Amino acid sequence: MGNDKLIGIDDLPLKRVAADTLPSIGDPISLEKLEEMHIRRVLAATRSIDEACRVLGMDSVTLWRRRKKYGV
Repeated sequence: MGNDKLIGIDDLPLKRVAADTLPSIGDPISLEKLEEMHIRRVLAATRSIDEACRVLGMDSVTLWRRRKKYGV
């Protein structure tokens, strides 16, 4: 529902844009949020849950619990 034919960054919800940015060194961020971001990025970069588990160094049950906790 924008005024132009193309969708620009200003047309996107602020929360979605902020979630995709990496925190800078020294930014106040909780360890839990950092873990969530890392799990999301690993899941997006791997081809399977088993591969993601190997990269993250956790078993599939632990990854399942974290995915449920973070809504991934």
